[in-house]
Amino acid sequence: MLERDGAVALEVGPYNINVNAVHPGIVGGDRMDRLCREKARKRGWTYEQVYEEYLQEMALRRVTTAEDVANAVLFLCSEESRNMTGQCLTVDGGWDV
Repeated sequence: MLERDGAVALEVGPYNINVNAVHPGIVGGDRMDRLCREKARKRGWTYEQVYEEYLQEMALRRVTTAEDVANAVLFLCSEESRNMTGQCLTVDGGWDV
């Protein structure tokens, strides 16, 4: 997590406030579609070739969905994450590994 956010977690922790962040990788949808189309055009590739290249860069070989990100947020809002603070939860299918 960014140093500033860690400082905030330390500052508000005594008040039982958790400070965390969600760091999504590329998320499937309109933006990813545009990105794949543009990269394919520049390279002379097909959309499918670019999309497959992204998949191969991810440990889980699947693109993150908006629901995946929402589930991470729900987890951080739940009692199950009550002892987490000053953390960044990466949701990217293992792209950043």
